[in-house]
Amino acid sequence: MFKLPVVSTLFNNSRTVAQNFGNANQGVIGDNNTIGSIIHNTEMEGPAIASGGVFYAYIHSRYDDNYHRMIIIFASREVADEWWRSVSTSEIAQLKGNIQRITPQFYNHHPGQWNFLNFFTDPAVKTISDKFRGKMFIVLENDKGGRGITIIPLQCIVDHTSGSSFCIRSKSDPQQHWDIDEAGRVYVSDKARTSFVVTAQNNMSKKGIMIGSDEVTLSTPRGPVVLHKSSSFVTFSFVKTSTSDAGHRFRLGDLEEGRFFVEGSGLVCLADQEKCGMAWELAM
Repeated sequence: MFKLPVVSTLFNNSRTVAQNFGNANQGVIGDNNTIGSIIHNTEMEGPAIASGGVFYAYIHSRYDDNYHRMIIIFASREVADEWWRSVSTSEIAQLKGNIQRITPQFYNHHPGQWNFLNFFTDPAVKTISDKFRGKMFIVLENDKGGRGITIIPLQCIVDHTSGSSFCIRSKSDPQQHWDIDEAGRVYVSDKARTSFVVTAQNNMSKKGIMIGSDEVTLSTPRGPVVLHKSSSFVTFSFVKTSTSDAGHRFRLGDLEEGRFFVEGSGLVCLADQEKCGMAWELAM
């Protein structure tokens, strides 16, 4: 149990990002009208997209810096992570081993194998690209001779790598964190926090990027964190030994989607069905 610095969150609305783009690029580089269209084109009809605002990433050829420069605009950081899971695990010849993730906002690809610009037009990758229509789009940037490139905002996020340690905090009140009391129960505190190791249970590679649909487990140096079921909800605590993790898994998306709530005594609980609680996020 120890204190950790608070990590800044994503830009939380497109209007702020558009304004930042305009201030950064005015009279220097890029086209503000183009930036504005990028921001507003992310609006879509249909199912709700996870909160957090639009998310940007560069992608370019890993063999030279002259051509095949692009920006990917995702509806959210969650969509970006889901896209990465899909393309990095695909067995389709055009995608397999093609795209590399350098950072959350920087990728490269191998145009000689397949040009990523064709993501939404090549029938060979349709089974993947159809999942992301209306949730992301691709903007072709100038080649090196064009002497200009769009500057995307630095978006400070916590990379959701499986097996890493995180604090868990409220999205609406970042001072509220999960902590473990002397009895081993998980409760909410604004004065202390516990670092939990969050591990995906789907046989992904070590340090793979977790997405909302992944089943995960929590552990601390004191032992694994387990769910204690009751008639309508479950509570958390830790045990020193465990023969199976099946009883204390939950979806990573349950954190943000409001399945966890805080009962009167301050204990963290997981609702059986209803999404009636607070939104939580992983922090460093």
